Amino acid sequence: MGRVADNILPPLIGIVCGILFAKYDIITYANSENLIKEFPTIGTCIFGFILTMFSLIIQGNNEVVARMKKSGKPFVRFVKFSRKVVVLSIVATLYSYFIGCYEFKVSLESLDILAIIFCSVLIWLVIEVFYFLTVFYVLVQGEIKTKNNDG
Repeated sequence: MGRVADNILPPLIGIVCGILFAKYDIITYANSENLIKEFPTIGTCIFGFILTMFSLIIQGNNEVVARMKKSGKPFVRFVKFSRKVVVLSIVATLYSYFIGCYEFKVSLESLDILAIIFCSVLIWLVIEVFYFLTVFYVLVQGEIKTKNNDG
């Protein structure tokens, strides 16, 4: 995927979905309140999973990890996506915790806007996680092919 698909497409899709959610009244705070309140657990798991995978590969010292690091562009994309997903997951987690756990003295429309923003960020996060896993698979697949060709 190119630079546009890597950097612009995921947030753009999230924003477009948010606009469509608002236009057609698909997402309201009332119908997404449970997801918002439960998301800190999900976001923390995503954060931990991606950070663990990243740490294992970056700090790994065996032959397979050395080959991954030498692979060039797939490894650079892996590092970039892992950093992006870690930051995005912690931002989404903190945002959902903030809007889910505090009692706001605002209008229902304002709460609906907060929920739409959350859903937009959630869609962005899901796309980024999918990209991360795709890059990781390409990286690992390259290692499997390299090992099979060496052996």
